Amino acid sequence: MTPRFNFAKEFGPITKIGRFHVPAFILDASEPVIFDPGTSAFGPMYLKELAARFGARVRESLLMLLTHSHFDHCGAAPYLLRAIPAARVGCSPHAADVLQKEKAIVLISKFNAEYEERMQEELKGQDTSFTALPVSMRLKEGDTIKLANCTLEVYETPGHTKDCLSYLWREKGILFSGEAAAVYTDGEFHSVFLSDYATYIASIRKIMNIQPEVLCVAHSGVLSGAGEVAEYLQAALDAAESYREMLEKNLEKHSDDVEKVVEEITREEYDVQSAPVINRNPYMTNLRAKTQAVMRLRDQ
Repeated sequence: MTPRFNFAKEFGPITKIGRFHVPAFILDASEPVIFDPGTSAFGPMYLKELAARFGARVRESLLMLLTHSHFDHCGAAPYLLRAIPAARVGCSPHAADVLQKEKAIVLISKFNAEYEERMQEELKGQDTSFTALPVSMRLKEGDTIKLANCTLEVYETPGHTKDCLSYLWREKGILFSGEAAAVYTDGEFHSVFLSDYATYIASIRKIMNIQPEVLCVAHSGVLSGAGEVAEYLQAALDAAESYREMLEKNLEKHSDDVEKVVEEITREEYDVQSAPVINRNPYMTNLRAKTQAVMRLRDQ
């Protein structure tokens, strides 16, 4: 039985903000930091939260750090950059390239539109459109981001996507891992090896070796305590292996017909939920990618 984990909304200088299980963490540092500014519809809300917390200081400097380039981790970045031209954006080189591509911009805009429609009344008069995102900091393994009161170390943790990064505040042992080591909501693990299963498992093991004392997990919140974090990471690893086995059985059942596998699991796993973590279209896109990732294991 998977143990239950209690994620907090706040921990010291860190606050999780957002709605509908969509991620964003604010770090109160010498230069305000927001990790993974989520869907485009949340741009005005983020700006209001940042201004309330940091006052005029946020107009002078803001650091936006992306763990990866999915729509719900970068969607509000263009809005914030338009509002705060002095802001800096940091992510992996691969993510930086993706966020300039027309095809990616169209897809990100499409998924963001579902949230904009749900919030259209409060967004009246706001330009929350997603546009190509200029990146001023192309980050890789071993890089450090030095702020006056903290240093963030960059780790490459692919598997969820090719471009996943995690950020460690070394002095405090706090790791912002995005979705590199699963997502935990409502007492369940969501294994998210969309890009590659083997590298996803390797990234969880890498995070285990870092031995963080605090873990900031996208869609979940802040988990504190070295023992609790270690237990979570082991459970995330076990959950990924179990989900892989389930997908393998379904592929065998449906003679490797990916679409039939996706349709059946969506009915059994998604359609029964009263409050799903993500909307149906991105859920099915993600499930399709996981199924294909498991199929590729046969060739490795």
